Amino acid sequence: MRSASSWAAASASDVMGRVPVTLLCAGLLGCASAALPSGALDVVDLEGRHRALFVGRDQVTVLLFVAVDCPIANSYAPEIAALVRDHAALPVEFLLVHVDPAIEVEALREHARRFALPGPLVLDRDHALVRRAGATVTPEAVVLDRAGRIAYRGRIDDSWSDLGRRRTVVRQQDLRDALAAVVSGRAVPRPWPEALGCSLP
Repeated sequence: MRSASSWAAASASDVMGRVPVTLLCAGLLGCASAALPSGALDVVDLEGRHRALFVGRDQVTVLLFVAVDCPIANSYAPEIAALVRDHAALPVEFLLVHVDPAIEVEALREHARRFALPGPLVLDRDHALVRRAGATVTPEAVVLDRAGRIAYRGRIDDSWSDLGRRRTVVRQQDLRDALAAVVSGRAVPRPWPEALGCSLP
């Protein structure tokens, strides 16, 4: 898999925009999880707000693993915004998980503004979420059902057929299909389609 740095020259300037974003951290603030049920993972925002993942909740959670310098991840910015918008009335929460341990918070703010990425945003400096979710590249989507179990892990759709090869027509909306199934309590038709993207830093 080609590293994210090898894509630095690629351009995704067609998806620039301006939106507010809430910055969260995973493991950044010494996120203690002693009070959480066994198996839960604590995520703490920069203002001290906690949310427990991998534990039963009254909603479906989508973790979208992204990186500032991955052009494939950046190319999905419009679809990510559309996913959040299209599921706003449903019991679905989206968390964008940045995986670069060296990234500065202000760089994340600027990236979110530039690519019109909706929040909240998770900064996974120690890769606690990466390990727990089993993410391997950016972008990759992981869907947690209401019990906190991984119901889907893989690509957002089939836009990219190979590194450097993007289809003009999307044929399979894998993440949308998975969400429709999980929200309605059905089995996900294709729960593990391989994600194509940049190696994790």
